[in-house]
Order: sequence, then C-alpha cells, then structure tokens
Amino acid sequence: MELNGNNKLMVVAADPTLRRTVSGVLSEAGYDVCIDRSENERRSGVQVVEADTHEKLTLKLGIVALFAIALFAAAGFLFFYRHTEKEEVKVHAAINRLQSGIPTEAKMVEVVRKAQEEMEQQATESSGPQGQGPKQLRLAGSPDDGSLKRQIQGTDRRLKRLEAERSTAKDVIRFYSPSICLIQVVFGFKDPSTGLPLRYAKATPDGKPEKDAEGHSAIGINGTGREVQINAFGTGFVVSSNGQILTNHHVVEPWWQDDDLGELLKQGFKPVISEVSAYFPTSSRKVPVHVEKISSEADLAVVAGDLRSLNLKPLDLDDRPGAAVSGEPVVLLGYPTALDAILARAGGDTLRSLADSANDASGLMKELAQRKLIRPVNTQGHIGDVLPDKIVYDAQTASGGSGSPLFNAQGKVIGINFAVLRDFGGSNFAIPVRYARSLLSPQVASAK
Repeated sequence: MELNGNNKLMVVAADPTLRRTVSGVLSEAGYDVCIDRSENERRSGVQVVEADTHEKLTLKLGIVALFAIALFAAAGFLFFYRHTEKEEVKVHAAINRLQSGIPTEAKMVEVVRKAQEEMEQQATESSGPQGQGPKQLRLAGSPDDGSLKRQIQGTDRRLKRLEAERSTAKDVIRFYSPSICLIQVVFGFKDPSTGLPLRYAKATPDGKPEKDAEGHSAIGINGTGREVQINAFGTGFVVSSNGQILTNHHVVEPWWQDDDLGELLKQGFKPVISEVSAYFPTSSRKVPVHVEKISSEADLAVVAGDLRSLNLKPLDLDDRPGAAVSGEPVVLLGYPTALDAILARAGGDTLRSLADSANDASGLMKELAQRKLIRPVNTQGHIGDVLPDKIVYDAQTASGGSGSPLFNAQGKVIGINFAVLRDFGGSNFAIPVRYARSLLSPQVASAK
C-alpha cells in the first residue's frame, strides 16, 4: 500500500484476490482506498503478448512441418510412381515377349530366309574353297618305320567311331522321334481379391491389343480388351505306356523362376492355366494333357494324357554310373525355338496358307499338326563334364528345347535338357534321369 497525492490509500497487489481482500478491510476501517491496476494490467499485457508470440511461433513451426511432410509425401509418391511405372513396363515387355500370337506371312518368310542363309553358310564353310583339292598327307618317317601303319590304324578307329555315332543318331531319330512332343501351355492371370482376369486396356478395331510407340500394351483388370493369354512352348517325351510324359517344371509352369513374370506375382496376380496340350509328329491332332507331378528336387515335371491310339514307344532311361561319360557322343531331340524352327522347314506356299487359315497361336498349331509339320530337331555333340546334379554337353539347343531327352551312344536317355549358357553353345545342361525316378509310375521307376 502507498499514499497517493490525494491522501488516499492505494492498494498495489499483483494478485487480484489479495487486492480485493485488502481493499475491503481498509474500507471497513474508514480509509479511502483506490486500487492501482497498472502493474497487474501491465503484467497481464505482457502475458498476452507472450502468449500471442508463442501461438505465432507454434503456427509457423506447424506450417513448416506440414510443408516438410507434404514435400516428403510428394517425393515418396514420385519414387513409387516411377518404380511402379518401371515394373509395369517390365511386365508389359515380358507379356509381349511370351505372347505368341499368329505370325504374319512376312514374319514367317523372314524366318525361313534366315534359316536358309545359315544352312548355306554352314555348307560353304564345311566344303572349303572352291577348286581346292584334298591336301596331301606328309609323313615324318618312311613307310617302313611303322608310322604310316599307326596313322592308318588311328584314322580307321576314328572313322569307325564316327560311323558308330552316325548310326546311333540315325537309330535314335528313327525309333524315338515319334515319341517326342511339343508341349503348349496357355495361361493368364487373375486378381484373387476380385476374381477378375488380367485384360488388355484397349483393343484395335480388329480386336488386337492396342500398343504404344514402344510396342507395349497396357494391361489391367478393368480393361476393355480381350483377356491376356500367354502361349509358352517346351519339349516332352513319353516314358511309360500309361501316357506319362517327362518334361521340365518351368515348361508346365512358365512363370516359375521367371524374373519378368515374377513382377506380376509380386503385385498379387495369380497364374491360371487354361490349356496344356501335346503335339506328336505322327498325330494330326493335339492331345490334352494334365500336370501329374512336379519334382521338389529338380526342374522336372510329369504330364499325362490318353496316348493309347498313338502306339508310341516309351523311351528307355539309363541312370547307371557309367551311362554318362565325359567325351562320349550324345544326341539331343527336341523343339528348339518352337514354332520358328517348324515354320523354317515349311515351304512358301505352306506359309501363305498358314497365314490365311490360322487366326491365333492355337489355330496355327492345329494347322501345323494337320499338315504333319510338327517334327523334332536333332543335334549331336559330346559330353563335356558329368557333375552330381547336371550333365554338361555341347549339342546345340535353344529356348523351346527345354525338356528334350539327351541320348547316350547306347540310344538311352541319360538326361533332360533344362538350361543353356547364352552366347556359348559349348555348355548346355541336362538333369540326370535319376532325379526323375520318383515322379514316374512304379514299373517305370524300377526299370533300368
């Protein structure tokens, strides 16, 4: 309290309650009391200013935080969009690569032209320069020193071995070609949550998938185009009289261990097989087959169908320790490059007829079967190495040759082709037949 200029008592207190209490007591005692509010108001004003400043600072920090969150979200969305876009392009490329539609006549003719050029080049290289006679054999010693006799004997042995290999190849081709089939698998993808199939986003007026400038077709479950149907091909061969056919796991499930189609699986799509068929050289129709067993140890599978009317000879399997020996000759029978190799052996008139009569891959296969044009290709070579889980050999093959039987010099199957080393034809790989025993019926598995 203090006395002001008017002899009034002035009550100065920061606390309002205390100020009112003291003023009341002094008034009852007869004092003239006035209250000084300036200090309190000043302090209250300071508190208001401080609160306002704090609110403004909080608001600024909030705005900065929101801006940072928005920037981070935008960066994350951009990264996700680009990553998704790349995955979609990769998936589109995989589908375009595997989507085997009906080749045009121009494409068929181009395949034949390239095949003929390669055969002519190989024939020219093997015959040597024109007009060049056989090279004379020069001996280091005289005829009476025995060197000529040894060389003649060595040459004779090599010729006999070549003749034996040639005879084996002829026998294998003659006896077993009818039992080696081209397998066609047609499949698509579905969204498990909706049950809707994967479709092309748009279609051209003639019903074909619409493509962008890079040759990709947009796909999705809400598309208006036809369903995505992928055709995959491989080789199989008959191993039992009850219709069992041995092939690769990745032939009957083409998405298995496929990096490109794996992107679709990661997005949640489920593969759905609509058709599995086998085409044999002696049959003019396809044989429906179903997947019977898939190996858990190796890239092998067994499909089965009704083959009773075809009278096919099952191939003999040989998994004895000495069945596969490094350096020994081998014969491979299969369908490398699938349709390309078949079309390359057809004439021009046949190609034009096929292009006119077939509208899709299944229609093309039907026409090829009716014309008896589905025949396996044979290649010959030697075993480079025998490993516990694979046989390395140099008989040529390619995509489509997966599942081809590898024959030894005795005309028995010692392996099933499953992989090639790209850009180097000297290393192709076959799975030893012992891995197939557990997949076959008891009577076949026990046969040696």
